[in-house]
Amino acid sequence: MPDIRMTLRHIVFEEDLLQLRNNLKDLAPGDEISIRMEAEDAHQAGKITDELARQGFDYQPRGEDGHNYFIIAKKKR
Repeated sequence: MPDIRMTLRHIVFEEDLLQLRNNLKDLAPGDEISIRMEAEDAHQAGKITDELARQGFDYQPRGEDGHNYFIIAKKKR
């Protein structure tokens, strides 16, 4: 099972979404991806979660230590 990790910059640009799409297309049902953002940028997570939902992923957002914000996603079976 592949385990893909991504780190996004302060502003989520279209090229970041393209990179996400490229990573997602290689995942099989049950595979996971972990996406890290800075906690102060979590308000931009909607762009990411919208794309995950469109691509058939379940996801769970998680904050950690006040500095990082993670989205853990798993492709639906």
